[in-house]
Amino acid sequence: MRISLNRTQAEAAEGIGISKRALQQYEAGETIPRFDRIYDQAAEYYHVPVEFLKNESEDDFKKCAEYGYGAKGKKQAEDLANEIAGLFAGGRLSEEDADKIMKVMEEAYWEIKLRKRNQENNT
Repeated sequence: MRISLNRTQAEAAEGIGISKRALQQYEAGETIPRFDRIYDQAAEYYHVPVEFLKNESEDDFKKCAEYGYGAKGKKQAEDLANEIAGLFAGGRLSEEDADKIMKVMEEAYWEIKLRKRNQENNT
């Protein structure tokens, strides 16, 4: 999320209220936050529910689809991710095309989050 928002690690760490080193460790998967307040602060910084950050069993694309579109959206995202993984694994896509697909998926991810946040703010 940080990279998609064009934030440096220092900017995000400051916005969340943690050290840059702690953020580096979280992003690298070396450790996870020990305190709920860190999840709360990160959720506020990134404008997502705390549960979105705590759920480690699914990738961000599927979590975002479920967050934006419910269980049906999650299922569609899983199917799409499996198809795309097959394309990547089979080597049928050029590196340039693979990069384009990832960019479109990232843009969709942030669009869904923004739309959902706007819906919540309007209710």
